[in-house]
Amino acid sequence: ETGQTAEDTDEVVTAGQALTDLTAFAANSTWVADDLQGTLTLLDWEARRSGAPRPPAGGLSLRRLGRRLFPTIKVRSACDLTAALGLSRQERGRADREADMLGAILIAALDRCRAQGAVTLEAVLSLQEPDLEGVDFSGYTFDRAFLRSLPEHPGVYMMFDRNGVLLYVGKAKSLRDRVGSYFARTTKRSEKMERFLERVYDLRVEVVGSELEALLLEGRLIR
Repeated sequence: ETGQTAEDTDEVVTAGQALTDLTAFAANSTWVADDLQGTLTLLDWEARRSGAPRPPAGGLSLRRLGRRLFPTIKVRSACDLTAALGLSRQERGRADREADMLGAILIAALDRCRAQGAVTLEAVLSLQEPDLEGVDFSGYTFDRAFLRSLPEHPGVYMMFDRNGVLLYVGKAKSLRDRVGSYFARTTKRSEKMERFLERVYDLRVEVVGSELEALLLEGRLIR
């Protein structure tokens, strides 16, 4: 920018370098965010563009966890979570205040998880996922663990029958959420959908960098 000194220029860090430093700093850690899906999608897009290390495919989404902890409340933002957890609402707009607010939400949410018996990291991560208990996976080539391993990234998913015939192509903003919704016990399925899922045998996904890419790829595959 105009007026920038040589010293200022030396201190400029590119987005790719910042992402590289962030990934190294957070190695062997569990990533936590309000909207983890949106955060990781943006970071993954930048990593692809700059050649930086790609962020992890998952972690702890406070928003997703909040929906599981408060099933009768619409949790659409950090403000909804503060209200549900009985926390005082903090002023937003500054990074340090945002971090303080998310930290308070995380601590309060983990306390509630412990009260429900989720005392380990694995239990908390499992708690935020859709309830897939009771689904019979014996007729599929995939299982519940596979569905939970799907990334919270945009992409397309393809369902095949036992003969390898492609039955359906769909796009998703979050592959884990969209594909998991087909097999979640809480999902209300019509008789038509039940008959369709009886024909499904195999499932494949392809991750892309954005919802637009998913839309375009879905169109090409359908054609």
